[in-house]
Amino acid sequence: MYHQLIRIFFTLFLSAIFFAIDQITKYQILIQFKNDNLPIEINNFFNLIATWNTGFSFGFLNDCKLDQQLIAIFTLFILLIVLYFIRQFPILLQSFIFGGALGNIFDRYYNEGVLDFVDLHINGWHYPAFNVADSFIVMAMVYIIINYKKY
Repeated sequence: MYHQLIRIFFTLFLSAIFFAIDQITKYQILIQFKNDNLPIEINNFFNLIATWNTGFSFGFLNDCKLDQQLIAIFTLFILLIVLYFIRQFPILLQSFIFGGALGNIFDRYYNEGVLDFVDLHINGWHYPAFNVADSFIVMAMVYIIINYKKY
């Protein structure tokens, strides 16, 4: 029992750190956006932009008028289910998923959409814009998929 409480504490602690990193990066992008400093071309395949995702993952249904609070609550429900199924995974992976998802849920609920700002492109083709929270979630999921036989 004591071991489980420590595990939960560290998962929540790391999740809070990842949530904070996500929110700080989004705040910094918003400052740049308000100062008309965006887009920023980093190199020939990477820009910083500011775009609001009001749809689902990768901007799916972005053009539809969706109730962002309802999506946030639905996403939180799905997150709790996912966390139940990944409870045996390493704390870092759980924290990446939980912290990242909470960052996007927070944005959806309080900002009416998720701020995406990383723009990767090559020869005119653009990958859907994403943010740090998305990166945390994808890194964890890629690790889980690659190592699924361990779990």
